[in-house]
Amino acid sequence: MPTFVQNLIQAIAMLTLATTTATAVRAAEWKPDKVIELIVPTGPGSGVDASARTV
Repeated sequence: MPTFVQNLIQAIAMLTLATTTATAVRAAEWKPDKVIELIVPTGPGSGVDASARTV
């Protein structure tokens, strides 16, 4: 017999999956009209710089 905690975990997992899927679909449809400039206030070669370049 499932407990309250098990039901809660299942509900959270299903909500997370649905939200993630819906977000991915909307992101795939979006196309920017102009260039997006990302300003990273660190020096070149840092970890933050490398992460920003992969975005």
